[in-house]
Amino acid sequence: GLWGADVAGNTSMAIGDWAEVNGLARETVCRGFASAYGIAPSAYRAELRARAAWLRVIRGSDGLCAIAAETGFADQAHMTRWIHRITGAPPALWRREPSFSKKAS
Repeated sequence: GLWGADVAGNTSMAIGDWAEVNGLARETVCRGFASAYGIAPSAYRAELRARAAWLRVIRGSDGLCAIAAETGFADQAHMTRWIHRITGAPPALWRREPSFSKKAS
């Protein structure tokens, strides 16, 4: 399968591991992925993590620090930057403004 499809179900899957299992060089997979999708595999993975974290922010009540750790971010600040990047607003705003969250659900 294509690494992007595989990683969509498992954001911790390493591209190097996937390449090795499929008999390809990591660099070849990275270049091919970027060429096909216009985004680096690392950015794709980060966007998937950010989306998963954002959905937990708007749908639940877990603490932001816990969400960051459980979705694979180094810390809450890193998660906050990525959520802001993909949604245009930081997680605290999504939590603070219920009407803002309803527009996105």
